[in-house]
Amino acid sequence: MDLSFNKIGSKSAQYLSTALQYNSSLLSLNLRSNNIGSEGVEYLSTSLQYNSSLLSLNLSYNKIDSKSVKYLSTSLQYNSSLLTLDLSGNNIGAKGAQYLSTSLQYNSSLLILDLSNNRIGAESVQYLSNSLQYNSSLFILSLLKDYKDLSNALKSNSSSKLKLSFTDGFSKLRI
Repeated sequence: MDLSFNKIGSKSAQYLSTALQYNSSLLSLNLRSNNIGSEGVEYLSTSLQYNSSLLSLNLSYNKIDSKSVKYLSTSLQYNSSLLTLDLSGNNIGAKGAQYLSTSLQYNSSLLILDLSNNRIGAESVQYLSNSLQYNSSLFILSLLKDYKDLSNALKSNSSSKLKLSFTDGFSKLRI
């Protein structure tokens, strides 16, 4: 379901979250650029703990910060259906990346995670790199291409199964 660019906001995200908890047929939800914010992501995070059908969730460009990523990260530890999560264009920062790193150690379903345009920095990528040693499912981790210094952090602390390549839009870490 594509609801991108609809100015949903946090209150509508709350209603959507309630419906998502009980839905067993929705496979993909695109909420790109809806100004959902931290409160809306908190609601959606709760529903992810109970939903077992959603495979793809796009929360890009929704003014998400590290506080809301904390809730989302907790949900990812319990969710076993989500394969793709797009958090690009938010402001999760270093702390948000650290929360996600913890959840990646326990999540065994997520294949693709897009964190491009999130100001996460080299230290945060080190956390992500460490968590990938315990994660066997993540296939692609997307970061901005101008983070070449981040590739060094990943290469120096990652298992031999990791491959890093740079592309025009973002770098992709392939496991």
